[in-house]
Amino acid sequence: QPGDAILWDNASTMHRRESFDPHSERLMKRTTIRPKPALAVPF
Repeated sequence: QPGDAILWDNASTMHRRESFDPHSERLMKRTTIRPKPALAVPF
């Protein structure tokens, strides 16, 4: 919906996608928020 935002923890999310129509337009934007080092998830 216009104005909606979706947030997720990429460290805990599996990377996959559903099939889509290759002729349709898709818009994807990325925002990265960097936590303070004391709060960061160790990798």
